[in-house]
Amino acid sequence: MRHVDVGKIVLANRGRLGGGFDSKRKVVVADLLKVRKFLKSGGFLRAGSIVEGHYAHELVGSPAAVIVLRCEPKELDRRLLARGYSEEKRAENILAEVLDTCTIEAEGRFGRRKVFEVETAGKPAGRVASEICGILSKKTARRAGKIDYSGYLG
Repeated sequence: MRHVDVGKIVLANRGRLGGGFDSKRKVVVADLLKVRKFLKSGGFLRAGSIVEGHYAHELVGSPAAVIVLRCEPKELDRRLLARGYSEEKRAENILAEVLDTCTIEAEGRFGRRKVFEVETAGKPAGRVASEICGILSKKTARRAGKIDYSGYLG
């Protein structure tokens, strides 16, 4: 399978694919219409590709499966802190995780049957990859909605 990291592609081509810079969050804002056109014309969205990124679900047409990588909020905060994220950006990301934002958006776009979740906290990358392979090979039937962090809301 071909791995397509949308974030890296946007950063490498930010002059053509960027829609500006968000100085508050310190990130390049992607122009999703340009990114979609670039990915299609470059053959990145062909069958068998694994498209990765926060807005990947907004770029693909009809995937075989959508896998949402989840992370326990305290672990997520540690990871984001280690990357140098501001307190505000960490809080925004943690709230999105607690509210299941990525899962809900993916289910809304592709339907519940295509969406799967994998918990990543405390697992090495190889184990996460094995779980993803199990889902893609249909050996594991782990549907979305099983991971619940709502207890973090207080």
